[in-house]
Amino acid sequence: MKMNAPKLMLYPIMSLFIALAVASTADAQPGNQPPLPVKVTNTEPIPVSGTVTVASSPGAPVSVTGNVNVAGQVTVTNAANTTLNVRDLNSVAKTPIQLTGSCNASEPPGIGCSRIIAYNVPSGKLLIIEYVSTRFSGPDGTRGKVVIFTCMETSSCSSNGPFVFFDRRAAHYLDPTGFTGSWTGTTSHAGTSQKVLIFGNNKDQVTVDGQCSPFNICGDDFFMTVTMSGYLIDNP
Repeated sequence: MKMNAPKLMLYPIMSLFIALAVASTADAQPGNQPPLPVKVTNTEPIPVSGTVTVASSPGAPVSVTGNVNVAGQVTVTNAANTTLNVRDLNSVAKTPIQLTGSCNASEPPGIGCSRIIAYNVPSGKLLIIEYVSTRFSGPDGTRGKVVIFTCMETSSCSSNGPFVFFDRRAAHYLDPTGFTGSWTGTTSHAGTSQKVLIFGNNKDQVTVDGQCSPFNICGDDFFMTVTMSGYLIDNP
C-alpha cells in the first residue's frame, strides 16, 4: 500500500514534537534545578540537636545578631598572631586614689591629733581603702594608734562633738607597731604598712585621727604621718 505525500511529511514533524517534549520534561526534573537560598522567618526559637557545623571563609566571618545561649564547653581556636580580646564583665571601673596627711598633737588633753586626713567622697561613689601606711614619732614610752572613721549609711553617721569619742561613724583602729628604738635618745619612731579593706560613702567625710598613749604625755613632740591608698567605684 502506498502512502500519499502529505502523510509522509507529517511523521518527521511529529517526531520532532515528541523529542522536544521529552527534553522539556527532563529539564523540569527537581534534581536538575540549581540550589536556591532558603530563608526561614519564625517568632519562636528553633531547637537544634546534634552537631552544627558553620563554615566561612576568613574574609567572610559569620555574623550573629541577638542573644546566643551556649551550653557546654566552648573551644576557641585562633592563629598565634591573632589576639583574642577578653573582657571581665563583672569587673567595675576603678579610679585609683591616694590620700596623705600629718599632724602634731598640740590639742589638750593630749589625746593625739584629729583630722590627719579629711576626704569628701564624690557623690555617687564608694571609696575602698586597701592599704594604710603610718609613721609615728613621740616621747619614749608612748604608742601611736591610727583611727579611720567612715560612713556606710544612707544618711549622715557622725555626731557633733569636740573629740573623736563623740563620733558615731564606724571606727577602724590600726596600731603602728615595730618601734625601731631612739634616734635622739628621747624620741621613739615606728612605721608600718597594713593591708585593710575599709569602705566609705559620701554621707560623711572619711577622716583619720592619730591617738597616743598614755594621753597625759602626748604633746607637740608627738608626730604622725598617714597615707591611705585604694580606689573609687560607682556606688552600687
